[in-house]
Amino acid sequence: MLRNTKTWASPLDDPVSGYTLQQIEGILKKSGCKSVNDFKNEIKALPLPAGVSVTSRDTYLNQF
Repeated sequence: MLRNTKTWASPLDDPVSGYTLQQIEGILKKSGCKSVNDFKNEIKALPLPAGVSVTSRDTYLNQF
């Protein structure tokens, strides 16, 4: 029997919104997006949604 042994010290802080499902799907479909770091770099290449700062986006992405 497999057990989930990963525990989280606290829930994710999620202050980031405004990216579209189309943007996320487009990143995931790219052949070069093979890791979480690749995904992070692709998100960082997108324009920031209204109300999202570089700091809040990066703080959010650094949780992964």
